[in-house]
Amino acid sequence: MKPSAPPGGLKAERAIMHKLHANGKWTKTSTQVAIEGKPFAEGSLRRAYMSHLFVDNKWSAFVCKAAKDKNTPRSLYFKDIEAQVFASVWAKKYNATEPPKKIEFAPCFVLELVERPGRPVCGAEVYIKGQFLKHNNNVGAVCTGGPTEPEAVMDRKTAQAFSHFTFDASKNQILICDIQGVNGIYTDPQIHTLNGQGFGTGNLGTTGIKAFLLRHKCNEVCRLVGLNEIKAKELGTSQIERKHSNMNFTTLSESTRRRQGRASHSRTNSSSRPSSRPPTEREQQQKAEPSRRASAAASIAPRTRTPRQPRQSLRVNMSPPPVDKDLERTLKKSASMPSPDAGKSVMNEADEKLMASILNGL
Repeated sequence: MKPSAPPGGLKAERAIMHKLHANGKWTKTSTQVAIEGKPFAEGSLRRAYMSHLFVDNKWSAFVCKAAKDKNTPRSLYFKDIEAQVFASVWAKKYNATEPPKKIEFAPCFVLELVERPGRPVCGAEVYIKGQFLKHNNNVGAVCTGGPTEPEAVMDRKTAQAFSHFTFDASKNQILICDIQGVNGIYTDPQIHTLNGQGFGTGNLGTTGIKAFLLRHKCNEVCRLVGLNEIKAKELGTSQIERKHSNMNFTTLSESTRRRQGRASHSRTNSSSRPSSRPPTEREQQQKAEPSRRASAAASIAPRTRTPRQPRQSLRVNMSPPPVDKDLERTLKKSASMPSPDAGKSVMNEADEKLMASILNGL
Protein backbone atom coordinates (compact mmCIF):
# COMPACT_ATOMS: atom_id res chain seq x y z
CA MET A 1 0.00 0.00 0.00
CA LYS A 2 1.39 3.37 -1.01
CA PRO A 3 1.58 5.75 1.96
CA SER A 4 -0.61 8.83 1.95
CA ALA A 5 0.92 12.27 2.45
CA PRO A 6 2.32 12.72 5.97
CA PRO A 7 0.66 15.19 8.37
CA GLY A 8 1.61 18.85 8.49
CA GLY A 9 2.74 19.01 4.88
CA LEU A 10 6.04 17.34 5.75
CA LYS A 11 8.10 15.56 3.12
CA ALA A 12 8.34 11.78 3.46
CA GLU A 13 11.61 9.99 2.91
CA ARG A 14 12.64 6.34 2.77
CA ALA A 15 14.30 4.84 5.83
CA ILE A 16 15.40 1.51 7.23
CA MET A 17 14.29 0.61 10.73
CA HIS A 18 16.88 -1.32 12.77
CA LYS A 19 15.10 -2.95 15.68
CA LEU A 20 16.45 -5.06 18.55
CA HIS A 21 14.07 -7.81 19.63
CA ALA A 22 13.71 -9.58 22.95
CA ASN A 23 15.64 -12.58 21.59
CA GLY A 24 18.73 -10.41 21.14
CA LYS A 25 18.49 -10.33 17.32
CA TRP A 26 18.53 -7.23 15.15
CA THR A 27 16.12 -6.96 12.20
CA LYS A 28 15.68 -4.27 9.57
CA THR A 29 12.53 -3.14 7.83
CA SER A 30 11.94 -0.61 5.04
CA THR A 31 9.57 2.21 5.96
CA GLN A 32 8.95 5.92 5.41
CA VAL A 33 9.41 8.77 7.85
CA ALA A 34 8.67 12.51 7.86
CA ILE A 35 10.83 14.57 10.24
CA GLU A 36 10.26 18.20 11.18
CA GLY A 37 13.15 20.53 10.41
CA LYS A 38 13.43 22.16 13.85
CA PRO A 39 13.81 20.36 17.19
CA PHE A 40 11.05 20.76 19.78
CA ALA A 41 13.40 19.94 22.68
CA GLU A 42 17.08 19.38 23.35
CA GLY A 43 19.41 18.23 26.08
CA SER A 44 23.13 18.52 26.61
CA LEU A 45 23.95 15.88 23.97
CA ARG A 46 20.95 15.44 21.66
CA ARG A 47 18.11 17.22 19.91
CA ALA A 48 14.58 15.80 19.67
CA TYR A 49 12.53 16.21 16.48
CA MET A 50 8.82 15.58 16.12
CA SER A 51 8.36 12.92 13.43
CA HIS A 52 5.76 10.73 11.77
CA LEU A 53 6.43 7.12 10.84
CA PHE A 54 4.32 5.05 8.46
CA VAL A 55 3.27 2.05 10.59
CA ASP A 56 0.33 -0.33 10.06
CA ASN A 57 -0.74 1.55 6.94
CA LYS A 58 -1.03 4.86 8.78
CA TRP A 59 1.14 7.72 9.99
CA SER A 60 1.92 7.62 13.72
CA ALA A 61 3.71 10.16 15.93
CA PHE A 62 7.32 9.37 16.87
CA VAL A 63 10.32 11.26 18.20
CA CYS A 64 13.68 11.18 16.40
CA LYS A 65 16.78 11.97 18.45
CA ALA A 66 20.05 13.09 16.87
CA ALA A 67 23.36 13.88 18.55
CA LYS A 68 24.54 17.48 18.50
CA ASP A 69 28.08 16.33 17.79
CA LYS A 70 28.26 15.39 14.11
CA ASN A 71 31.23 13.13 14.85
CA THR A 72 29.20 10.87 17.13
CA PRO A 73 29.91 7.23 16.13
CA ARG A 74 27.01 5.36 14.55
CA SER A 75 27.54 2.56 17.06
CA LEU A 76 26.46 4.85 19.90
CA TYR A 77 22.88 4.94 18.56
CA PHE A 78 22.73 1.16 18.54
CA LYS A 79 24.11 0.97 22.08
CA ASP A 80 21.42 3.40 23.28
CA ILE A 81 18.81 0.99 21.96
CA GLU A 82 20.54 -1.88 23.75
CA ALA A 83 20.28 -0.01 27.04
CA GLN A 84 16.58 0.71 26.63
CA VAL A 85 15.75 -2.87 25.58
CA PHE A 86 17.78 -4.12 28.53
CA ALA A 87 15.85 -1.81 30.85
CA SER A 88 12.52 -2.97 29.39
CA VAL A 89 13.38 -6.55 30.37
CA TRP A 90 13.97 -5.41 33.93
CA ALA A 91 10.71 -3.45 33.84
CA LYS A 92 8.82 -6.69 33.12
CA LYS A 93 10.72 -8.39 35.90
CA TYR A 94 9.70 -5.56 38.23
CA ASN A 95 6.06 -5.74 37.11
CA ALA A 96 6.02 -9.45 38.00
CA THR A 97 6.25 -8.41 41.67
CA GLU A 98 2.75 -6.86 41.36
CA PRO A 99 3.71 -3.28 42.34
CA PRO A 100 1.04 -0.60 42.91
CA LYS A 101 1.95 0.93 39.54
CA LYS A 102 3.42 -0.97 36.61
CA ILE A 103 6.01 0.56 34.31
CA GLU A 104 7.41 0.16 30.81
CA PHE A 105 10.03 1.64 28.51
CA ALA A 106 8.96 3.17 25.21
CA PRO A 107 9.53 0.98 22.12
CA CYS A 108 12.63 2.26 20.33
CA PHE A 109 14.84 1.56 17.31
CA VAL A 110 17.47 3.07 15.03
CA LEU A 111 16.41 4.79 11.80
CA GLU A 112 18.80 4.88 8.85
CA LEU A 113 17.91 7.74 6.50
CA VAL A 114 18.88 6.16 3.19
CA GLU A 115 18.08 9.15 0.94
CA ARG A 116 20.42 11.54 2.74
CA PRO A 117 24.15 11.88 1.99
CA GLY A 118 26.14 9.37 4.02
CA ARG A 119 22.96 7.56 5.10
CA PRO A 120 22.97 9.02 8.65
CA VAL A 121 21.23 7.29 11.55
CA CYS A 122 19.20 8.58 14.48
CA GLY A 123 17.38 7.12 17.44
CA ALA A 124 13.58 6.92 17.36
CA GLU A 125 10.84 6.01 19.78
CA VAL A 126 7.09 6.30 20.17
CA TYR A 127 5.91 9.80 21.08
CA ILE A 128 4.47 9.87 24.61
CA LYS A 129 1.83 12.49 25.33
CA GLY A 130 1.78 14.15 28.73
CA GLN A 131 4.04 15.98 31.15
CA PHE A 132 7.63 14.72 30.92
CA LEU A 133 9.24 14.31 34.35
CA LYS A 134 12.73 13.31 35.44
CA HIS A 135 12.88 11.26 38.65
CA ASN A 136 16.60 10.61 39.20
CA ASN A 137 19.89 10.83 37.31
CA ASN A 138 23.09 8.81 36.95
CA VAL A 139 24.99 10.57 39.75
CA GLY A 140 22.57 9.85 42.57
CA ALA A 141 20.35 12.93 42.46
CA VAL A 142 16.69 12.27 43.30
CA CYS A 143 14.06 14.68 42.00
CA THR A 144 11.55 15.31 44.79
CA GLY A 145 9.71 18.35 43.41
CA GLY A 146 7.16 18.58 40.66
CA PRO A 147 3.41 17.94 40.58
CA THR A 148 1.73 17.05 43.84
CA GLU A 149 -1.19 15.04 42.44
CA PRO A 150 -1.39 11.51 43.93
CA GLU A 151 -0.63 9.89 40.56
CA ALA A 152 2.50 12.02 40.06
CA VAL A 153 3.69 11.30 43.61
CA MET A 154 3.21 7.57 43.02
CA ASP A 155 5.15 7.87 39.75
CA ARG A 156 8.13 9.40 41.60
CA LYS A 157 8.08 6.72 44.29
CA THR A 158 7.76 3.99 41.68
CA ALA A 159 10.78 5.26 39.75
CA GLN A 160 12.97 5.21 42.89
CA ALA A 161 11.69 1.76 43.82
CA PHE A 162 12.47 0.45 40.33
CA SER A 163 16.08 1.65 40.54
CA HIS A 164 16.35 0.02 43.97
CA PHE A 165 14.78 -3.17 42.58
CA THR A 166 17.35 -3.55 39.80
CA PHE A 167 20.18 -3.39 42.35
CA ASP A 168 18.52 -5.82 44.72
CA ALA A 169 17.25 -8.34 42.14
CA SER A 170 20.59 -8.40 40.25
CA LYS A 171 22.43 -9.34 43.46
CA ASN A 172 24.06 -5.89 43.58
CA GLN A 173 25.53 -6.28 40.08
CA ILE A 174 23.71 -3.48 38.21
CA LEU A 175 21.59 -0.42 38.87
CA ILE A 176 19.28 1.23 36.32
CA CYS A 177 18.79 4.94 36.92
CA ASP A 178 18.29 8.24 35.09
CA ILE A 179 14.59 7.36 35.13
CA GLN A 180 12.45 9.84 33.19
CA GLY A 181 9.27 9.83 31.14
CA VAL A 182 5.52 10.27 31.26
CA ASN A 183 3.24 8.51 33.73
CA GLY A 184 5.24 5.31 34.13
CA ILE A 185 6.42 5.10 30.51
CA TYR A 186 10.16 5.75 30.63
CA THR A 187 12.92 6.53 28.15
CA ASP A 188 16.70 7.08 27.97
CA PRO A 189 17.78 5.13 31.07
CA GLN A 190 21.38 4.87 32.26
CA ILE A 191 22.76 1.57 33.49
CA HIS A 192 25.61 1.27 35.98
CA THR A 193 27.42 -2.07 36.02
CA LEU A 194 29.65 -3.54 38.67
CA ASN A 195 32.77 -3.42 36.49
CA GLY A 196 31.89 -0.13 34.81
CA GLN A 197 31.83 -1.71 31.35
CA GLY A 198 29.10 -1.36 28.73
CA PHE A 199 26.30 1.18 28.20
CA GLY A 200 28.41 4.20 27.31
CA THR A 201 30.35 6.82 29.22
CA GLY A 202 27.43 7.45 31.60
CA ASN A 203 28.12 4.08 33.24
CA LEU A 204 29.97 5.15 36.40
CA GLY A 205 30.38 1.65 37.79
CA THR A 206 30.48 1.25 41.55
CA THR A 207 30.74 5.04 41.99
CA GLY A 208 27.38 5.55 40.30
CA ILE A 209 25.81 2.63 42.15
CA LYS A 210 26.86 3.92 45.54
CA ALA A 211 25.83 7.49 44.66
CA PHE A 212 22.25 6.24 44.34
CA LEU A 213 22.43 4.06 47.45
CA LEU A 214 23.66 6.94 49.63
CA ARG A 215 20.72 9.15 48.70
CA HIS A 216 17.94 6.61 48.30
CA LYS A 217 15.30 6.46 51.01
CA CYS A 218 13.05 3.43 50.81
CA ASN A 219 9.38 4.30 50.39
CA GLU A 220 6.19 2.26 50.67
CA VAL A 221 6.60 0.95 47.11
CA CYS A 222 10.01 -0.51 48.01
CA ARG A 223 8.43 -2.28 50.95
CA LEU A 224 5.39 -3.49 48.99
CA VAL A 225 7.56 -5.25 46.41
CA GLY A 226 9.69 -6.83 49.14
CA LEU A 227 12.99 -4.97 48.70
CA ASN A 228 15.72 -5.14 51.30
CA GLU A 229 16.43 -1.89 53.08
CA ILE A 230 19.67 -0.33 51.89
CA LYS A 231 22.28 0.62 54.48
CA ALA A 232 24.59 2.47 52.15
CA LYS A 233 26.87 3.91 54.83
CA GLU A 234 27.76 0.37 55.87
CA LEU A 235 28.39 -0.76 52.30
CA GLY A 236 31.78 0.34 50.99
CA THR A 237 32.76 0.24 47.35
CA SER A 238 35.55 -2.25 48.06
CA GLN A 239 33.03 -4.52 49.80
CA ILE A 240 30.82 -4.56 46.71
CA GLU A 241 33.82 -5.45 44.55
CA ARG A 242 35.02 -8.27 46.81
CA LYS A 243 31.56 -9.74 47.32
CA HIS A 244 30.82 -10.03 43.62
CA SER A 245 34.30 -10.19 42.08
CA ASN A 246 33.50 -13.58 40.55
CA MET A 247 30.59 -12.21 38.46
CA ASN A 248 31.07 -11.39 34.80
CA PHE A 249 29.03 -8.83 32.90
CA THR A 250 28.50 -8.76 29.16
CA THR A 251 26.31 -6.64 26.89
CA LEU A 252 24.97 -7.05 23.39
CA SER A 253 27.71 -4.79 22.03
CA GLU A 254 29.31 -7.62 20.04
CA SER A 255 25.94 -8.39 18.48
CA THR A 256 25.56 -4.71 17.63
CA ARG A 257 28.98 -4.62 15.98
CA ARG A 258 28.09 -7.66 13.90
CA ARG A 259 24.79 -5.99 12.98
CA GLN A 260 26.73 -3.03 11.62
CA GLY A 261 29.32 -5.20 9.89
CA ARG A 262 32.13 -3.86 12.07
CA ALA A 263 33.48 -6.99 13.67
CA SER A 264 36.82 -6.41 11.93
CA HIS A 265 37.17 -3.04 13.68
CA SER A 266 36.72 -4.50 17.15
CA ARG A 267 40.20 -4.61 18.62
CA THR A 268 39.29 -5.90 22.05
CA ASN A 269 36.55 -7.86 23.72
CA SER A 270 34.60 -6.75 26.76
CA SER A 271 36.90 -8.59 29.16
CA SER A 272 40.04 -6.79 27.90
CA ARG A 273 38.53 -3.36 27.27
CA PRO A 274 39.67 -0.78 29.82
CA SER A 275 37.00 -0.28 32.46
CA SER A 276 35.44 3.13 32.98
CA ARG A 277 34.98 2.27 36.68
CA PRO A 278 36.84 4.72 38.93
CA PRO A 279 39.79 3.00 40.70
CA THR A 280 39.46 1.99 44.33
CA GLU A 281 41.63 3.58 47.01
CA ARG A 282 43.89 0.53 47.08
CA GLU A 283 44.26 0.58 43.30
CA GLN A 284 45.16 4.27 43.44
CA GLN A 285 47.84 3.57 46.07
CA GLN A 286 49.28 0.69 44.02
CA LYS A 287 49.33 2.85 40.91
CA ALA A 288 50.98 5.75 42.74
CA GLU A 289 53.71 3.61 44.35
CA PRO A 290 55.95 3.31 41.23
CA SER A 291 55.59 7.04 40.61
CA ARG A 292 56.59 7.80 44.20
CA ARG A 293 59.69 5.65 43.94
CA ALA A 294 60.58 7.12 40.58
CA SER A 295 60.23 10.64 42.01
CA ALA A 296 62.55 9.78 44.87
CA ALA A 297 65.14 8.37 42.46
CA ALA A 298 64.82 11.36 40.18
CA SER A 299 65.59 13.75 43.03
CA ILE A 300 69.16 12.40 43.29
CA ALA A 301 69.75 11.48 39.65
CA PRO A 302 70.73 13.94 36.91
CA ARG A 303 67.76 15.15 34.95
CA THR A 304 67.42 14.31 31.26
CA ARG A 305 64.88 15.80 28.92
CA THR A 306 62.69 13.22 27.15
CA PRO A 307 61.39 14.22 23.72
CA ARG A 308 57.60 14.55 23.66
CA GLN A 309 55.80 11.95 21.60
CA PRO A 310 53.24 13.22 19.06
CA ARG A 311 49.66 12.70 20.19
CA GLN A 312 47.71 10.22 18.11
CA SER A 313 44.21 11.18 17.08
CA LEU A 314 41.36 8.70 17.41
CA ARG A 315 39.78 7.93 14.06
CA VAL A 316 36.23 6.64 14.08
CA ASN A 317 34.88 4.53 11.26
CA MET A 318 31.80 6.45 10.07
CA SER A 319 30.96 4.17 7.16
CA PRO A 320 27.29 3.09 7.10
CA PRO A 321 26.31 -0.50 7.88
CA PRO A 322 25.77 -2.76 4.88
CA VAL A 323 22.23 -2.76 3.51
CA ASP A 324 20.46 -5.82 2.20
CA LYS A 325 19.16 -4.46 -1.12
CA ASP A 326 16.98 -7.48 -1.75
CA LEU A 327 15.32 -7.00 1.60
CA GLU A 328 14.83 -3.29 0.95
CA ARG A 329 13.12 -3.99 -2.37
CA THR A 330 10.86 -6.75 -1.16
CA LEU A 331 9.75 -5.28 2.15
CA LYS A 332 6.89 -3.02 1.14
CA LYS A 333 4.95 -3.14 4.36
CA SER A 334 6.41 -1.78 7.57
CA ALA A 335 6.08 -3.73 10.78
CA SER A 336 3.94 -2.60 13.68
CA MET A 337 6.14 -0.97 16.30
CA PRO A 338 4.50 -2.22 19.53
CA SER A 339 5.94 -5.54 20.58
CA PRO A 340 3.53 -8.51 20.35
CA ASP A 341 3.93 -9.04 24.05
CA ALA A 342 3.60 -5.36 24.98
CA GLY A 343 1.72 -4.89 28.21
CA LYS A 344 2.53 -8.31 29.63
CA SER A 345 3.95 -8.05 33.08
CA VAL A 346 5.65 -11.43 33.30
CA MET A 347 8.83 -12.14 31.38
CA ASN A 348 8.41 -14.66 28.60
CA GLU A 349 10.92 -17.15 27.20
CA ALA A 350 12.34 -14.63 24.72
CA ASP A 351 12.97 -12.14 27.52
CA GLU A 352 14.74 -14.80 29.54
CA LYS A 353 16.99 -15.55 26.55
CA LEU A 354 17.85 -11.87 26.28
CA MET A 355 18.64 -11.75 29.96
CA ALA A 356 20.92 -14.75 29.55
CA SER A 357 22.70 -13.10 26.64
CA ILE A 358 23.27 -9.92 28.63
CA LEU A 359 24.03 -11.14 32.14
CA ASN A 360 26.07 -14.08 33.35
CA GLY A 361 25.48 -15.33 36.85
CA LEU A 362 21.88 -14.15 37.30
